[in-house]
Amino acid sequence: MTFHSTKKILACACAGFLAMSTLAGCGAKDDDTTTDPTTEASTPADDTPTTPTGDHIAADWASEIVTSDEVLFRGETDGVQLTIYKLAVHPAIKDSMFVDPDTKESVFTQGTDMVWVNYVWTNNTGETLLYSSTGGGLRYEDSPYMGKNPGVTDIEFRDSLGLPGTEYQPGAFNAAGSSWVPGTSFAVNDNIEYRPGVKVNLWNLKPSIKDSAGEWILDMYTFNGDEFTMV
Repeated sequence: MTFHSTKKILACACAGFLAMSTLAGCGAKDDDTTTDPTTEASTPADDTPTTPTGDHIAADWASEIVTSDEVLFRGETDGVQLTIYKLAVHPAIKDSMFVDPDTKESVFTQGTDMVWVNYVWTNNTGETLLYSSTGGGLRYEDSPYMGKNPGVTDIEFRDSLGLPGTEYQPGAFNAAGSSWVPGTSFAVNDNIEYRPGVKVNLWNLKPSIKDSAGEWILDMYTFNGDEFTMV
């Protein structure tokens, strides 16, 4: 896995915020990858909605899971399986709120193709886990920036794909942790700039899990450095 030796910290266009490692500073997600002319998309945007399938059994508290026949990545660590589905490609409805600290330009502009994905997590550990939330994301291997590549907030298009706003059913969030029983799944959606042919690293993608005493388990269930090539 190759990383640049020097990484930039993206500045957020919202005053007073920086795009730190989780890039959650302004309450929205945008993408921070630079465009390589040799890898720009040659395929037209695909806006075909993807419908839910029966490939996964949703946890009792989980929202409906949307999948597709395009699997970008599937792996397992510590008994937790992650499957990343490519759902659609759609133009960004606005410029990124994150700017390059050197050029002061938005890291992508309105109309840039964004690829929408769903992270589907499945508990194969054989025991019930206490789930809280998911962190991390996807990062193009040649990105000059720190952290995950952010995406764009587009509620209308997200809804057209049948994607929920959160992995939880309304009112189902439990701050103490939700019982994630073996064999069940939940999903969290995301989007980044679409750059087919470029390697993507999984950047600190993990579900936040508590043990039976309510303490965070920090050293397990993490995908970091695994990679696939965007298609």
